[in-house]
Amino acid sequence: MELEKINKIYDAHSKFYDLTRPFFLFNRKKAVNMMDLNKKDKVIDLACGTGLNISLLLKKTSSKNILGIDYSTK
Repeated sequence: MELEKINKIYDAHSKFYDLTRPFFLFNRKKAVNMMDLNKKDKVIDLACGTGLNISLLLKKTSSKNILGIDYSTK
């Protein structure tokens, strides 16, 4: 797929991403809770989207130890 087409898809989804993800990714909280993290652990959230996991990860580790990476700039 061409890069321009991918960008258009991400741009379109970014408008309603946060509203729809809880219905598709309903085990997000359970998955984060299953991680044996402590305040000193470092976490890389790849394909983090709009960062919906961050609030859950903040309960387990420090904000300075969380890095979110996503292709989309939206």
